[in-house]
Amino acid sequence: RLIAAGTGASGSDLESLQESFHNVFKDVPNDSAEVAQAIADLNTEFGLTGAELETATTQMLNASTAMGVDLGSSIKTVADGMQIFGVDASEMGTVMDSLAAASQATGVPMDELASKVQTFGPVLKNAGFSMEEATAFFGSLEQNGIDVTRVMPGINAAMRKLSEQGVTDLKGAMEEQMVAIKGATTDSEALNLATKAFGAEGAQRMSLAIRNGNLDLGALLETMDGSEGTINNLAESTQTTADKFNI
Repeated sequence: RLIAAGTGASGSDLESLQESFHNVFKDVPNDSAEVAQAIADLNTEFGLTGAELETATTQMLNASTAMGVDLGSSIKTVADGMQIFGVDASEMGTVMDSLAAASQATGVPMDELASKVQTFGPVLKNAGFSMEEATAFFGSLEQNGIDVTRVMPGINAAMRKLSEQGVTDLKGAMEEQMVAIKGATTDSEALNLATKAFGAEGAQRMSLAIRNGNLDLGALLETMDGSEGTINNLAESTQTTADKFNI
């Protein structure tokens, strides 16, 4: 019933989704309503069916169990983020593992990271960032005590200003600004540059993080690149006796 109501599917299409439900349900500790909802939402948001749908559903349920991800909101949030950055639905598993790895490395909840990408991703997408780079940037900001919601309006304004000046490589310009802040001869000069580049809100923390080398995204991106299997492996290693009985 949940699958039919959530997808509008009928006939052979509904039978295929029901088969996927049974294939997933027998191998996860989640209750039937959670599995059905995940099947319906992933089919609706990503258009997945068959084995691809079953793999994605298992991974999302594992993320819910092992990392506390909210099923109801996360599927849509991740789907919106992927749409913003033009990432194909078939890459959902990679995106989820990448988000999980970034969450583990920065201490920022996976749900929160996905939400930042959904809300502020368009600004960085327009500047030439990939979804993975945007995730790493937001995670690093929050890890350094920099509220993304405070600094992104300033970054957006700075990007618009650069664009109006005819700058086409906005990502490169932003990286040059960060290099200039790091290489400033005094903290006062660095703060002035940070204020100009990112706005007054959070400029102090941005300047400090850049000068300390804490906003160097290279290591985090490397971790995210090698993140395949992060969620499923975590779910398996943290499975409790109760989970096994539920399965």
